[in-house]
Amino acid sequence: MSKQHPDFITYLKAAKSKIVHEKVPDLDAFFSNLNSFNPLLNHLDNVLYIIDFRNGEFKYIGPNSKYVQGYEAEEMMRYGPLRVIEELFHPVDAEIIVTQMFPEGNSVYLNTPGLDFAKSKISYSYRLKQKDGSYKMLLQQFTIMMVDEEKNPLMIMGTISNINEIHTKNELFCR
Repeated sequence: MSKQHPDFITYLKAAKSKIVHEKVPDLDAFFSNLNSFNPLLNHLDNVLYIIDFRNGEFKYIGPNSKYVQGYEAEEMMRYGPLRVIEELFHPVDAEIIVTQMFPEGNSVYLNTPGLDFAKSKISYSYRLKQKDGSYKMLLQQFTIMMVDEEKNPLMIMGTISNINEIHTKNELFCR
């Protein structure tokens, strides 16, 4: 029988109770150093982000978030990953990601012997609601940085790119 979380929202809500904080290395110096690169990161066409599932928060969002996503980094930090999915993802995309993509991807990940999470990259597209009510098509790609003893992600790092101009179909893809 495959191990999997019923959906991504349930996982985000339950992650705190599943993680022993003492077993996770202190990454504060890493994040502090990352902030020193903000002037460089501000000029990229992608937003670098880090999600910490231990507390269900964005640990870092690049300074060019407004340019790529349409929201300031501080706004996205206040939203947090769960609220972004619930409130800003297009409802159809959120449903697919939460109930299909995450459980299926998690099942493959948990049940593939020898799969190296540090060398795996997950990519998917989705529509993000803008302040004027329109949607922007984004591509999210991430790698799992750390897992717990059950191979559940503790922290992910990835990029978000605006693909609105090149992806004109109203459909999601995942790889």
